[in-house]
Amino acid sequence: MDRPALAEDPRFRSLATQKENEDALDAAIGEWTASLDKWECAAELQRVGVAASPVENLREMMEVDPILSAHYQVVHQPGVPDVDIPIDLELARWVGADHILRRAPGFGEHNEEIARKILGLSDDE
Repeated sequence: MDRPALAEDPRFRSLATQKENEDALDAAIGEWTASLDKWECAAELQRVGVAASPVENLREMMEVDPILSAHYQVVHQPGVPDVDIPIDLELARWVGADHILRRAPGFGEHNEEIARKILGLSDDE
């Protein structure tokens, strides 16, 4: 925040005094964060060792965030070919194991293939 005096301010030296002066502390932090966008703020906090991340909406997670955008895959359903369906790939990633999601089959989509190739039925049957 480039405000070293805050670290020496007796109102903020302990958790108890910080809690007593919560409004003043919130105001100081709010003043600093108002000058940054959420990405800059998170980057600055990370630079000094604070675990931080911007609060993101779905579009930002899918299109902007360099880490989270890799977690999404678009799947197309044959019944609605003009609609992209974004899917979160997985909750955990395993080294050396790519996991590509595929759409579920449509109702009856493979009936003909199963009846002919597996069951050996004719067209009439």
